[in-house]
Amino acid sequence: MNNWFETRKGLLDRAWHELARGVDEAGATARLTVLATVGADGGPRARTLALRRADSGAGLVDLHTDATTPKNNELRANPLAALHIWLPDITLQIRLRGPIDVLTGADVDADWAGVPTFSRGNYGVVPAPGTPIATADAFDRHPNRIKFAVLRMRVEAIDLVHLGEPHHRRAGYTRADGFAGQWLAP
Repeated sequence: MNNWFETRKGLLDRAWHELARGVDEAGATARLTVLATVGADGGPRARTLALRRADSGAGLVDLHTDATTPKNNELRANPLAALHIWLPDITLQIRLRGPIDVLTGADVDADWAGVPTFSRGNYGVVPAPGTPIATADAFDRHPNRIKFAVLRMRVEAIDLVHLGEPHHRRAGYTRADGFAGQWLAP
């Protein structure tokens, strides 16, 4: 047994390794995640965001966003969310679930300091994200520190599925059991 997907620990360690690569390497497959929330109307909402932190020891992941986007109000009303990451090169699906805190102000000073100058324009789009506009380019980018937010998920559950031969493998992990994991039918 020398393949990472043959043990629950190996599977979990590989998932966190890939998440860390998503933070550190702009071209890594795990960089882009799908965040799912509950909309104000009770319906599902999903959008793609870049992974900015993956801390396996603390069980935390961070994403950056404009503080004026509707998802922040959605998360304040119902903080439970999910992240989905598909890694086709190793046929691994990662699903994370947990509450998300919307951090702003002094709580995100260190994060803002690490945002590249060009990318800062993503936090201060005028008019606000989601506002109807007359043409595709009828908006301006004005870097605005006040409009920068960090979405911090406290991971409560992880579901991992490896699609492989001779069979698929799936395991579920929870913070409640120290992420020890349990094999699940795929």
